[in-house]
Amino acid sequence: EGSFHEERKEGGSEHRNAEIEDYQGAIGQITEAGGWVIRLGDRRMKRLPPGLEGVIDYPYTHFKSERMDTFLLARSRFIIGTTSGLTTAALSFGTPALLVNTISNDWQLWSGDTDFMPKKLYDRRLKRNLTFRETYTTATRDILINRDIMNRRGLVPVANSRDEITEAVRWKLDGVLGDGKGEADWNETEKRYRQAMSSEPYMFGAARPVPTLLLRNQDLL
Repeated sequence: EGSFHEERKEGGSEHRNAEIEDYQGAIGQITEAGGWVIRLGDRRMKRLPPGLEGVIDYPYTHFKSERMDTFLLARSRFIIGTTSGLTTAALSFGTPALLVNTISNDWQLWSGDTDFMPKKLYDRRLKRNLTFRETYTTATRDILINRDIMNRRGLVPVANSRDEITEAVRWKLDGVLGDGKGEADWNETEKRYRQAMSSEPYMFGAARPVPTLLLRNQDLL
């Protein structure tokens, strides 16, 4: 959310934020598998709904501190984040990550333990979503940092849906728990993704896109 940096509504960075309500299905995937979800952030964010089993809305507890923030980022089985400073801090500890609702104007030094799902980019002039190749050309990616410039160019970021986020978490859980489910789906889509990103092969470091996103959105390739 934009509260940490006191961003104004519809400000230039608002398109980098996400709605916590869209993550409730993902939270359920983790708790049903026996895990715990600890939500990081600050007290100005929306609270999670009360009574969620296996969930700690940590910013509102007396345990909240910079030291505990660091401990949680370093010791979690994996984190769910966006393209934010908090994510970068976790990756510096080598913590596996699932990054959803990502949108970036720069190359990301993400590790091989990182799976990501970018926001789609709708072009009002073309009346369709841009492909990976179109989105990450130099001319387009350089304006992804600023919502106002994107708007003037007719580009609208589209947040990941609840179903997409839930499926992405299921994919990550299978990998973390060693189930290996879905690898066939990734193998089938990897070649097309690599071809689409051949002009910018290191754009996302060693990370790989969540296969379910590509299977749902063949037009991105």
